[in-house]
Amino acid sequence: MKYSLYIAAAADDKRAAYSYVLANYTDIIAKGTYLTAGERRFDDSFCGHVALQRSLRETARQDGVLDVTVVLDAGGLQEIGLELLDVSPQLLRIYFSA
Repeated sequence: MKYSLYIAAAADDKRAAYSYVLANYTDIIAKGTYLTAGERRFDDSFCGHVALQRSLRETARQDGVLDVTVVLDAGGLQEIGLELLDVSPQLLRIYFSA
């Protein structure tokens, strides 16, 4: 089954919220929110990894063979995606600008 996993983040001066939606072509399969707290609440790398892990665990719980497209918002989550792929953002910009 083909799924799309959408992950987004938003923050104010007190906390940050990470939200995910797992959907296929007919319906929303799973959704959730991760609110940050404590002294690491604005550590984008740590909290972004936690949010990504939680969403991927929920995705892994689905039955059958999975084909997942992960879509990260334009905020700090893209940096986490590039880190997981081991791609330098500077090289990516140069590649697309040529």
